[in-house]
Amino acid sequence: MTCSTALSLVMFVALTELTHGIAADRAAVLIEAVDREARGTTMWEAEGRLITENSGSAAQSRTDLPFRVSLEYPPDGSTPARARLEIMGDESPLVRVCDGHVQWTYLPATGQYWKVPKPEIDACAYPFTEWRNLAAGLRLPVIVGNESLNVARGTMKCTVVREDVTAQEPAPSISRTLWIADFTKMVWQYRVERTGVSDERSVQTYTFSWQTRDGVRRSADLFQFEPTGGAELPGPPTASERTNDPSIKAPL
Repeated sequence: MTCSTALSLVMFVALTELTHGIAADRAAVLIEAVDREARGTTMWEAEGRLITENSGSAAQSRTDLPFRVSLEYPPDGSTPARARLEIMGDESPLVRVCDGHVQWTYLPATGQYWKVPKPEIDACAYPFTEWRNLAAGLRLPVIVGNESLNVARGTMKCTVVREDVTAQEPAPSISRTLWIADFTKMVWQYRVERTGVSDERSVQTYTFSWQTRDGVRRSADLFQFEPTGGAELPGPPTASERTNDPSIKAPL
């Protein structure tokens, strides 16, 4: 190897590392902006679709579920956060209300409902609950490109940020990809990929067709659950008993 070749190789490696470092810094700044905007939001509503794909040696499956999410963070923190999830469509509709004290789940097709005494709203508002802690949750994000998404009101130009987490076996390796709007710093698409042992792979992709921050609540009782008839179960049914529950196939 000549001196000039060796010098060119060193410069190439140094330039690659510098470029990667700049991309990581830009990604970190962008993630902090998403985090900051989310922390300043008190009301959030969105509609979209969740596609879940599972593959491996045992079987393959795919679900495509339309959903609507509403959540509220009191600005002064005097009352708990509240949220509502609606799985729409004719096959397996579901309503879940997290009122700050109890998580209610209602299956309109059967009239069954049950409650879980938990104040957390993740079961009703994931992945929106991640945006407020995104800067701490993503450890090594990098910008991998730019892409335009088709949404209800036109085209949204987004910067694509990705994080890969390689865990020691048998824990799965995880990658997360976010499509972040250049102007509003809102996440319009979110993908989580998990790869485990024996080539087991699970991919969840949330694509939002419409969302708004700090808008007008759809109804005064949005975060209240008042059962009207039906049968209350003593607790969450088992997976085999919840064949019509979309949250078994694609938990939100």
